[in-house]
Amino acid sequence: MSTFSFEFKPQTHHRLELHMLKCHSANNMNRDDLGRPKELYFGGVRRQRISSQCLKSRIKNGEMLASFRQNMADTNQVFPLIRTSRVAEILAGLLVEDKVNENVATIIAKEVAKKMAKFEDGDAKTQLIATSKGELLNIISHLKELAGDIPDDPDVAGKWVKNGLDDLKKELNSRVLRGDLCPEIQLFGRMMTNQDNFAPVDSPLQVMHAFTTHEVPIQKDYWTGEDDLRLNFDEMLIKPTDPKVIEKLTFRHSGASMIESRRFSSGVYYHYHCIDLDLLFQNMKKAYPKESSDQQIAEICAELVGYYLLSCIGEQPTGNQTGLASPDIAEFVAMGIGKGFPVCAASAYEKPIVSEKKTKDSEKEGYLQDSIKGFEEWYKKRLQANNGLMTELKFSGTGEFSHLDLVKKTSEQCYNYLAGA
Repeated sequence: MSTFSFEFKPQTHHRLELHMLKCHSANNMNRDDLGRPKELYFGGVRRQRISSQCLKSRIKNGEMLASFRQNMADTNQVFPLIRTSRVAEILAGLLVEDKVNENVATIIAKEVAKKMAKFEDGDAKTQLIATSKGELLNIISHLKELAGDIPDDPDVAGKWVKNGLDDLKKELNSRVLRGDLCPEIQLFGRMMTNQDNFAPVDSPLQVMHAFTTHEVPIQKDYWTGEDDLRLNFDEMLIKPTDPKVIEKLTFRHSGASMIESRRFSSGVYYHYHCIDLDLLFQNMKKAYPKESSDQQIAEICAELVGYYLLSCIGEQPTGNQTGLASPDIAEFVAMGIGKGFPVCAASAYEKPIVSEKKTKDSEKEGYLQDSIKGFEEWYKKRLQANNGLMTELKFSGTGEFSHLDLVKKTSEQCYNYLAGA
């Protein structure tokens, strides 16, 4: 009688997982439609929340990805992501820079925009889409190669660009026009409603809405604005410019010139990010020329991943930072690369962390250390229960590594895997 023994041999993609805890004092970084901090009910209590859209927006526009573009510019062509509904306007500007007649440029740009997404001809806008200057420059270059020089006659330009786009579709065979030379599009992805010439890009990135590990009450800040030169009305009518009057009156004003209130909150936030490295690599290969080697593509991916991780660790949304100033570098970081299923640690905080009394004098321990302990206990239990199904993690912020060392090691691991993929 034959016997059967199941052996688990996963052929899944390699994924990078990032877990973080950040501590913010009074803040309102991500507001709802009424100006209050966004909320989440989880584990039966109210938490404060920062949406994934808000987090990704800051990363896209932050200093770290700007540094990535600058550093990669010397060795590879890299263009920043442009998320806009004014593709026709940008493309027309590039054509005019290329010495094309302004009327012809407008006609060509509108025809190209129609192929990218639903086009509103009245105000020359497309739907909001992600593209890059590199992609738009490639469109111009390909059209010239396939359809010849750009005509000067506006009546001919419409037919010229339509025929050129038809030829472009056949020639490219969906290989390019996927956010050419723009690594950020390959990471964040894009949706296209018209896919004849411009392909959508599946994002390898997953970002969870960050939330506090504990219950959070929304608090109210009452504040006033003071007019330093608030004068007595009668004296203003008599001698408003007399220096002696001004000097005397600046010490006589009272009350507020404006009164306002705003909501804020504070707490320890859990963050989770996941990147499918195989999908990122596949996306990048389709966005760069065929002659680019796997090592070159792997280098771009690993560099992008490193700067993305640093952005997650060190940057935060800018909402209300001028008045509340609550930035923080992550207090605790755990990350790893492996074939395991992606797993966020939300269940570690489904039961909210409670600040326990430390001594008889009622001093409290706060939430941060218990949040770190809660993650470590969750990870140990889940790893034992799911051996081989979860990715093993390395920690920083607790003595094993510094954050920067861990990012370097992870980026190098990413390159070594992709360069041999």
